[in-house]
Amino acid sequence: MLRYLSMDTYIPEQRYPWPTTLKTRDTDRIIRELATLKGKPILDCIREACEHEIQRERLKTPLWEVQPLLDRIAPALPKPA
Repeated sequence: MLRYLSMDTYIPEQRYPWPTTLKTRDTDRIIRELATLKGKPILDCIREACEHEIQRERLKTPLWEVQPLLDRIAPALPKPA
């Protein structure tokens, strides 16, 4: 049974001994779709998705590390017509 706080926000039925945060319907739909596609429990999918996103963010190269290289090669690049 879902307890709605407003049109878009509800508290899902508690299935775990720890509290869950409020979720929107869209968030719940996305999480459930991912869990269905992967054939895994919802919490496992949430953990994996967060781990992948953290890894992706850590692999990003900050612009201040790229800009000096761009400045060095800029003279060799063809000029736009």
